Amino acid sequence: MTHDTPPHAQKLAELEEAVNTAVENNDPTAEAAALSQQALIYAMQGNLKKAAELVTRVSILAEGAGEYEALAGAQLAKGKALRNVTGEQADAAEALTQAGALYDLLGKNEEAGESQLELARIQLQQGKASQAAKTLAPLAAAPEPSRPKVTALQLLAQVALSQIPPDVAGAVARLEEGIDTAVFLTPPDHQLALQLKVQKQALTRDNIADLLAEADALGVSNVQIELRLRQTSDLLRDKRYQPAAELALQTRRQAREAGYLFSDVHYLAASLLAAEAYNKIHDRVHVLGSLLSCRAYVQDRLGRDMAQQLDLVLDGYANEWGRERMAQVIKSYQQYVAENGPFGV
Repeated sequence: MTHDTPPHAQKLAELEEAVNTAVENNDPTAEAAALSQQALIYAMQGNLKKAAELVTRVSILAEGAGEYEALAGAQLAKGKALRNVTGEQADAAEALTQAGALYDLLGKNEEAGESQLELARIQLQQGKASQAAKTLAPLAAAPEPSRPKVTALQLLAQVALSQIPPDVAGAVARLEEGIDTAVFLTPPDHQLALQLKVQKQALTRDNIADLLAEADALGVSNVQIELRLRQTSDLLRDKRYQPAAELALQTRRQAREAGYLFSDVHYLAASLLAAEAYNKIHDRVHVLGSLLSCRAYVQDRLGRDMAQQLDLVLDGYANEWGRERMAQVIKSYQQYVAENGPFGV
């Protein structure tokens, strides 16, 4: 009887052997290299705490050898690994602070900026908006356009929105400055500028048409579909249910064909919006079609457990309509499929 080897298990064993050999040979450079590779594998597997433990060992080796750039890099990696681990944010913040200070001393401005950005994200997670603002201020005030400056401005917009009440005008101003900065990068990053414009539109509720035209011109599928989902939500809010339903089905078809990172999530969102819109105009066959076709797609793409979550939505409509009417809708849907083929996409 054979047993499947866990992913990367053989590579981890080889690296452990390399670590032991390096220790025996008193070779800290080789030991640090093997530990770093192990940490990367554990991080890829989602075991961020183990990855951080290994990076700490790399830090100790680098400091002992006087390799301060390697030490800064290890501290930055440790901070990133621990940032989203519950209860470890304080250690992550300490590591990132040390990394930023070392990179400053070494004149590594880009790496120092990255450390500051990661530290600000932790501070925002902890609800320490004023500290995050202080951390981000030097990056945002930099005279030259850079990607860290754009990111700092995005995070400062989050800081503004975290105020009570939210400082929407301040957030919009930061995003506008970020848009201008992205356009003046070398070369200009129009896709990055568009992402900030989309964030701004969510606050200002400006007309989406111009942004859609820009997204179409740039060929940015995920932004196109996100904006069309917003359009659908706006149509629902305005009680324009038929065009909302039609746009939702069109949008989910585009999401399915696009195949980008979050296309499955957008497909699911469009399906739920289509069902809501069709329910408002009492087209229950299309409600059922939107949800059942989505369920089949989600099970194929994301697995049975995720697909079963849609059963809760179906149960909700069954309770709203009544079991007897639901049975009638199922029969009508089956007849629809027999006559027209599978529903939508």
